Amino acid sequence: DTFQKGDILYRLNTDELQLQATNLKSEIAIRVIQRKQANALKEHAKSQIAGAEILAYQTELAIIKSRINRSSFIAEFNGLIITGDLNKRIGQVVPQGEAFFELAPHDRWELELEIPENVITDVQDGLKTSFMAQAMPDQQIQGEVFQLSVQSEAKNTKNVFTGKASIVNQGKWMRAGMQGVTRIHTGKKPVWWVTFHHLIDSIRMKFWL
Repeated sequence: DTFQKGDILYRLNTDELQLQATNLKSEIAIRVIQRKQANALKEHAKSQIAGAEILAYQTELAIIKSRINRSSFIAEFNGLIITGDLNKRIGQVVPQGEAFFELAPHDRWELELEIPENVITDVQDGLKTSFMAQAMPDQQIQGEVFQLSVQSEAKNTKNVFTGKASIVNQGKWMRAGMQGVTRIHTGKKPVWWVTFHHLIDSIRMKFWL
């Protein structure tokens, strides 16, 4: 699904929060009256207690108002929803901190890279990339590496380092989630190195050379 800047992507039900806010306002009003009465009777201890309770209720009210203000999300750019569907969540309680959507802007797509650990030392920010999607192998998408992870992770029984690459010539046919092969241009190497370096590395690892 696509969306435009200014669209409301979700709005949470705030009836319970509004009720809590109303109750807190009532408590504050009561404590204000109590403090005025205590001041008139010069009952300083009661006045201080009422003042402290007012401050506590006001702090709680500010938190509630902040949650109400964050109960809806307005899109700040034009883009599309990659993952997430709240139609199935209508009427459900949403845990705090849960991610609702994964969004992508129309004009700033990125490639997610999975780089084998045996070549990660040759990769760095700024290197040029060429991407071919399985859906359109005759089209090459150019880009540039701009982010590399510092720790490997296991994916499909192999250790890889994740990274990101910008996209220079985004094609209109591109869709979120497409997979393919990315070539990272690390510079020219001798023919013998390209042919045998994997074998040499394997021998070194096996015999501790």
